[in-house]
Amino acid sequence: MVDSEIVSKYGRLIENVLLSNGFREVIINGVTNFVHEETYRKVTYVHSLGFVIEYAQSLKDAVMNLYEDGDSYPLSLGECLQTQLQADIEKFMV
Repeated sequence: MVDSEIVSKYGRLIENVLLSNGFREVIINGVTNFVHEETYRKVTYVHSLGFVIEYAQSLKDAVMNLYEDGDSYPLSLGECLQTQLQADIEKFMV
């Protein structure tokens, strides 16, 4: 069983990386989303996978909860999770 403090720690780390890369935080249907241009992302913890960043291509899709599965970041990455996420963001923003 995964410690909730560890999940919270890495959840905050992901949020901080997104915010430090220019994403803005908005609440849609009570769920935190991170927006860059017109793409909405939400971070979800899935026990068997780790963290999954899901994508909606528009505000309308986000409001209708039409997210696509995106990148996953298992807790087994440990401190490398931040490095991997940063690299993925840099590839996306080019």
